[in-house]
Amino acid sequence: MVIFQNRVFPKLVGSVVPDPRWMVFMLPLSWHGEYRFNGVVARPLDVFMAGGPSGYTTVGEARNTVAIGVRKSRLERDMRALAGDAEVRLPRNRRLLLSGARSSTLRQRVLTAMNSAMSSPLGEGRFILPQTVEADLMSLLSAVVLSHPTESGSRDPGRLRPDQVVRDALRAKHVQGEPVVSLAQLCAASGVGPTWLSKCFHESLGVSPVAYLRARRLSAARARLLDRSCPPASVKDVALSLGFMNLGRFAADYRAIFEENPSDSLVRTIRNGSFEARVPLGVPH
Repeated sequence: MVIFQNRVFPKLVGSVVPDPRWMVFMLPLSWHGEYRFNGVVARPLDVFMAGGPSGYTTVGEARNTVAIGVRKSRLERDMRALAGDAEVRLPRNRRLLLSGARSSTLRQRVLTAMNSAMSSPLGEGRFILPQTVEADLMSLLSAVVLSHPTESGSRDPGRLRPDQVVRDALRAKHVQGEPVVSLAQLCAASGVGPTWLSKCFHESLGVSPVAYLRARRLSAARARLLDRSCPPASVKDVALSLGFMNLGRFAADYRAIFEENPSDSLVRTIRNGSFEARVPLGVPH
């Protein structure tokens, strides 16, 4: 089990559960305005599930969330034990329909587990979760999944589900592997036209396909600027390689999302990389 807390300020964030053997429980703690998980509008005390290797998208302002990553095999084992070895099936990308009291209990137990780990630091912001606490929390999660129904929360305009159209568009191999993707490629991958694709993106993610693609390219730019193993030669090279022809607009959009200039990100990467290169192997730093 892995527990991590995120305070997220960019309005749109796409995340991936890279290992198909793992599942994530997402507990939104606080946010401003409207919060969406895979297009589903969150209510206070909601709990969401996402299984690897699927991705999940969150939209909202100033989100403070706790995520719990668990191995599916362990969760299924505990669920079978509670169900008397009956067949169990894990839902994926769903909202758990918990009562307010049960959801509050789950949140309190998670926060208590995090506090109990503080006595075993692994480094800055990283701690070891005691096995007894982990086992207790896993049992609670198993009971919650087993005894509570789920819902996708998605709406059905016409015959097409917006969340499925968006997933089809973003899961295509030629879309997943490329940071620069066109609107035409998304339409081809999803099998719908630009008007319907735009409606589905707004319905599911709260943003247009164009805004999503721009945020995706900005995220790719940040990843390259922060790559200490192979720092880029310049901000201009990164921007042009990702299709940003107007460097001033690129810098402004980057600063609006990540709260720093792209040049500052690159300078910090180069400085940190140079410092770490001088640290002898095996010496903690």
